[in-house]
Amino acid sequence: MNILTTAAPSGAVAFSRTRRTAHVWLTILTLLALLVPITAASATTDTAQVNVYFTPAGTECDVVEPHSRTVASPAVLAGALNELLAGPTADERPGTATMFSDATAGMLRSVAIRDGVAYVDFGDLRQVIPNASTACGSASLLAQLNATTEQFSTVNRARYSIDGDQATFYNWLQRDVPGESTVDTTLGSLTNTSTIRRTTGAEATLRKVRVGRNDGFDRIVFEFDGGRPAYTVRYTGVATTGGAGSPIPADGTTALQIDMVAHTVDMEAAEFPRTFDNAVLTPRYPTLRTLRYGNEFEGLATFGAGLTARTGFRVLELTNPTRLAIDVAHGATVRRLDRGDRGSDVADWQLQLNTVQHGPFASSTATTFGPLATDGVFGANTERATRVFQRAEGVDVSGEVTSATRGAMRRALTRAAAIRP
Repeated sequence: MNILTTAAPSGAVAFSRTRRTAHVWLTILTLLALLVPITAASATTDTAQVNVYFTPAGTECDVVEPHSRTVASPAVLAGALNELLAGPTADERPGTATMFSDATAGMLRSVAIRDGVAYVDFGDLRQVIPNASTACGSASLLAQLNATTEQFSTVNRARYSIDGDQATFYNWLQRDVPGESTVDTTLGSLTNTSTIRRTTGAEATLRKVRVGRNDGFDRIVFEFDGGRPAYTVRYTGVATTGGAGSPIPADGTTALQIDMVAHTVDMEAAEFPRTFDNAVLTPRYPTLRTLRYGNEFEGLATFGAGLTARTGFRVLELTNPTRLAIDVAHGATVRRLDRGDRGSDVADWQLQLNTVQHGPFASSTATTFGPLATDGVFGANTERATRVFQRAEGVDVSGEVTSATRGAMRRALTRAAAIRP
């Protein structure tokens, strides 16, 4: 009994000590669990790579080149502009001719984006940039600001102000205050599939090409210096270049052929560079899949827009700046084509077969009975040409236009586009 009586308190003390030790460790582990996420969060702040654009030393006033920066996300536009205003690094400075420096750092007051327009407000830059009112100085300043601001897909153009007043900024540069963008004319509708054409226009130089996704439609925008050009926008199974008529590769089952009487090549510069960037865009939106520049031939510039399927489209003519916007409606559907089907999608398929099986851009096995009539009727000849194509391209020889067959056609058209007859 004495042994039991004396042992019990000793076990109780040991148990109490063990419990206290466990409590201490639990407290430590709890604190660590709270601290680690805080530390991890501070170490993994979201960032993004952006460019700032400075005028290179020894170049034309409106020439810019990119320099990479890391900024906090999601406020990437403000971050890029703050980095621009801070000027080049010590290593970058000898190769630049920019007016941005430590003196302009921190002078961004606010940024807001509304309807694709970035409204950027600065402190009084006039006090620290003495030469911006010259022709070269204003061109350089705007080129650097525009390139840095408009690198983001949500920004179509920018408007600048000093202390909230646009007139103060643009009068400082001895330039007119830009007018508000307006839609002058809308041709077609989001249910239209017919050709849209303007036969008269003014001399124009293409400067920018961009795309965007909107509620109910995808948009292509062409921006010009000068006036608004004459143009034609129409559906076709295969978009082609001017002159040789080479296929323009495109995703989707159909294409918009976009022709405009506009300058797209600088004929006075060495190597004849394009006057715009983005010769190939691959947004893969619901309807707009790709946009690709074809060429300029005898003053006519061509583009091919690859679409999921035929759907309604319209053309908007805009000013301030001069632009053409092409909207293609969402909701396009792709049919599995078979014998007996009729429609424009059949005609598109017949034209695609003719392109890759006959003529100077044939990239697949030719049929023995010649090109198809592009009449939109899936008859015996269209089925037979489809089978020949499927056999040559290594897909199931069913005579039906399946998704695998359409994929093979995209590859065949890409090969065709590379042929130089």
